[in-house]
Amino acid sequence: MILSTFQYLRRYPTTETNRNRLRVRNYFEHFLGIDIMQLAPRVNDAAAITARYEIPTMEAADCVVCHKVIDPVAGLFQEFYALDGKGIYGPRKEGWYTDMFPPGQEGEALPGT
Repeated sequence: MILSTFQYLRRYPTTETNRNRLRVRNYFEHFLGIDIMQLAPRVNDAAAITARYEIPTMEAADCVVCHKVIDPVAGLFQEFYALDGKGIYGPRKEGWYTDMFPPGQEGEALPGT
């Protein structure tokens, strides 16, 4: 599987803020021909949305449009979290994020998540 190769994971790294979303964005673009960033218009006032919602990506309609699609796929990469920055990958020590839609497909969470 090309998506779990060192080269792909290194080319599209994850961070505490993008949480595999960069990997998913490129997966959709390269393998499905879908520009995830075009699913909805960009939010004009992110600060106002952040102030209004505790977890904007899961509660604000402007954010949910994209995050409902990308977050479950991002969770599929959860075992490929860079542990040392040198190619050693594994699950995140703290477990998967609770402020993201759970890993799964078409609205169904993966077993055990």
